[in-house]
Amino acid sequence: MKNLKILVVLILVTLISCGKDEEPKNKIIGKWSYISLREKQTDPNDATNNNDETTFMTDDSYLEFKSDGTLESKYAEKSNNPFYSEEGGKYTVSGNKVTLIQDFGAATINIVLEMQFNSDDDVKLYSKDDSCEINFNGDIGTCESWIHLTK
Repeated sequence: MKNLKILVVLILVTLISCGKDEEPKNKIIGKWSYISLREKQTDPNDATNNNDETTFMTDDSYLEFKSDGTLESKYAEKSNNPFYSEEGGKYTVSGNKVTLIQDFGAATINIVLEMQFNSDDDVKLYSKDDSCEINFNGDIGTCESWIHLTK
């Protein structure tokens, strides 16, 4: 009888511990304050064409990644001649990459960014393109960007 009780307890423990595994939490979901955008263009043939600048955003700038795969953003620069934009779109996540999807009717743009989490409430979204147009002359080089977000 004692062995039967032990067997029943072991079966119950096994059944309970074999429940459905939790889905990993998508850490990017939520409303993030848009702190800054760093853009760097590198010309492999002419260092005088290189550019590296950081633009800081106003306190009400944000990116919001919703759980249904939609994205809302407000982008306002802190500068004397600020650029302002409010947009929506979609996004997907695969591993440590997030793809931002903007549909402009005639064209859809997909931007793949690597998520570099410093903590659960501080992330940089990074992209690199080794064959981008770095100036109005059509010169091809490397473009990198970092979007800094905090919660």
